[in-house]
Amino acid sequence: MLLIVLFCQAAAAAPVRLTEQEILQRIGVDEKPGVVIPLDLPFTDQHGKTVTLADYLTGEPVILTLNYYSCPMLCPLTFRNLISAIEEMQGLSLARDFRMVTVSVDPDETLQRAREKADETHGMMRDGDPGDRWPFLLGRSPEIERLAGTVGYRYLQLGKNDFAHPSVAIVLTPDGRVARYLYGLDLKPRDLKLALIEASNGRIGGS
Repeated sequence: MLLIVLFCQAAAAAPVRLTEQEILQRIGVDEKPGVVIPLDLPFTDQHGKTVTLADYLTGEPVILTLNYYSCPMLCPLTFRNLISAIEEMQGLSLARDFRMVTVSVDPDETLQRAREKADETHGMMRDGDPGDRWPFLLGRSPEIERLAGTVGYRYLQLGKNDFAHPSVAIVLTPDGRVARYLYGLDLKPRDLKLALIEASNGRIGGS
């Protein structure tokens, strides 16, 4: 119900009004387990540095999320609950065992907003700022759309800086293949840990 309410609020501000049902039909995830993400796509991190997704594949699994940094409710909730699941996991640490990468689906995102969102999100972490272990990336429409299409992530722009999108964490193997999709706001630490362990061993699952 929370997601439906958020979509309705976004639609009300859109230049062309869409019904709740129309929005829900257009967004979602078409799972593509085993697909390799496009590692050579150029993005910009929150420090203004040009990077590729390959820069974050350093021998550990990666949790990939697609969000947008001016999102008023869903994305902050997603980040907060993801942090909670990460910090409640036993035996795995963002500092050494895996990485996070967040990519904005908004091509009009500003570097300042990316930096603010990174600082805000990193500041919620109990163990301190993870730094480059969790970058917040910006991109142009072609790169964003190619990444989203590759992993099967369907989102919808409702207006300027206004998007409807699913809540999902995509777990990648160390070589950049999609290992598992984890949905919703109430992410369980046990599920996240098992997904990361499987991904680290190259195992491909699903939702």
